[in-house]
Amino acid sequence: MKKATFLFTLMIAGTFFTGFGVNSVQAAEDSESAVLDPVVANDGPEDGINDPSSVNLRITKISDSTSPIGVLGAGEWDYLGSSTFKSQSKTFYSGGGDLRILITHPSTGPGFKWSYKLVEEDPVMNDTVSSFTLDKSGGTYQLDFDVRGFTDGDNKKAELHLEKLTNPLTSVTSKWYD
Repeated sequence: MKKATFLFTLMIAGTFFTGFGVNSVQAAEDSESAVLDPVVANDGPEDGINDPSSVNLRITKISDSTSPIGVLGAGEWDYLGSSTFKSQSKTFYSGGGDLRILITHPSTGPGFKWSYKLVEEDPVMNDTVSSFTLDKSGGTYQLDFDVRGFTDGDNKKAELHLEKLTNPLTSVTSKWYD
């Protein structure tokens, strides 16, 4: 009887510490993203049109490889940078017009999908540019957005980040082009 009680106590403690560790990592990651970017803080009072119907999202699977790749010709797109993240990417600044994001993620197995949201940051309330779902199979996906309606503020730029809404323990890589 003592052995069963001891094993039960270990299982409860293990569950508590495992859950606490995951939540601590998530809390640390979220606290980093909760800090308001200085550019966003000084965005100014002017808000963009913020019309999600004008975004015209186009999704193309460009590779089955789970290694981040680039397939763009010289001079066609300006490379903004990359971000590997579990819940939220870093912020990128677009001058409006077309925005291209390459997202590379692993296969998640049966029953799962990858859900994302592209968000434009504002000092008071962020705007959802587009919500979308990608197939569970691993690979690299090219996403093209028209973010012209989301440029705003004194800098006339859209301050954008991706939020991953599923699979919070798995990292994905994104490459951004304007």
